[in-house]
Amino acid sequence: MKPTRQLAIFLKVLSIVAVLSGAFALNISIFAFSATDSNLLVLVAGTVFSVIGFAAGILAFTEKPKGWFVCAVYFWLQVISVQVKSGSYGFPSGLAFWIAPGAGNSGVAINVFALVLAVLFTAAYQAFRSRDVAA
Repeated sequence: MKPTRQLAIFLKVLSIVAVLSGAFALNISIFAFSATDSNLLVLVAGTVFSVIGFAAGILAFTEKPKGWFVCAVYFWLQVISVQVKSGSYGFPSGLAFWIAPGAGNSGVAINVFALVLAVLFTAAYQAFRSRDVAA
């Protein structure tokens, strides 16, 4: 069973969002490394995480179920970030809308944009997986 035209377009746009998020996160990782006194491990981890999101977006664009799964995991990892007075600790987020404690306060921040995308990618993965099982 093929998805409707509107759903197919929505899924293509969703996968392009993952590609853009990975590209922006890579830019943020490199900028953070060059602008601050970060160590090389932070740069490598942020770069690898960003490239995984970028590649998963391309796989999702080609309608590979593995791509939808990796995109879902990629965005679920971005949902929560821990903030302390000295900074924030979490995975790099290329596209983000944060609900966070005020400046100088410690707490947990939630990336609402990543939460919505994680739910959408999880639903897309479930739909593609059930479609492949039924075929």
